Amino acid sequence: MSVVNEGIGGDTAAIPPVLPLRQVLPQRFSRDILGVSGITDVVFYVGTNDFSDGVPAVQSIASLTSMVGILHSHGIKAIGSTLISNIGQAGTTQATYDAHNQINAFILTSGVFDSTADFYTVTADPVTKILLPQYATHSDPNGTPDYLHVGRAGAEAEASTLDVSFFAPDRHWNLNSKISMDQ
Repeated sequence: MSVVNEGIGGDTAAIPPVLPLRQVLPQRFSRDILGVSGITDVVFYVGTNDFSDGVPAVQSIASLTSMVGILHSHGIKAIGSTLISNIGQAGTTQATYDAHNQINAFILTSGVFDSTADFYTVTADPVTKILLPQYATHSDPNGTPDYLHVGRAGAEAEASTLDVSFFAPDRHWNLNSKISMDQ
């Protein structure tokens, strides 16, 4: 069994009006996911940047639905993971909170994904909905936590929500490769 991480920071689930990167997930999907030999499963951890980049929730959801449909047509399973808290981030508004909640509700309840992982619930304070301090980090190790990115403890909490039996080697009779798409 092998794991391939094709994550790119600042990525989006849909194509925003102004690209935050040279390419975003829908533009590199064929190359970075379908181009991996023997792939059996994909973990989608993407979408946080969509609403901050001006992409409506409905467009993000349509893009995720399309990519999952393509995976399914190739016999590949898709695991959807919820977006972590965006409460209190620079530039967020009620509209961005609403988009965040719509995307998470879609991931958890639509039935589009073969399995789900609730990263939001495990990393957010149940009362304030803000990312829990023990999980917050910043790209500058000496900087103040930005409450949008998780550190090692947060990543471990997120990983604990994945159903590892979903990845059981006996579930697949072919070469096993996993891909993680993260934000």
